[in-house]
Amino acid sequence: MSVMNIQEIKEIIPHRFPMLLLDRIEELEEGKRIVAKKMLR
Repeated sequence: MSVMNIQEIKEIIPHRFPMLLLDRIEELEEGKRIVAKKMLR
């Protein structure tokens, strides 16, 4: 799967700000693993 942005992430998980702890999904192997990023400032 390709990179997913914040809008696409919101379509597949129920979490919203401030509990949305993902900003971007880099890799997704459904049922196996996920590589994601969270930007901290």
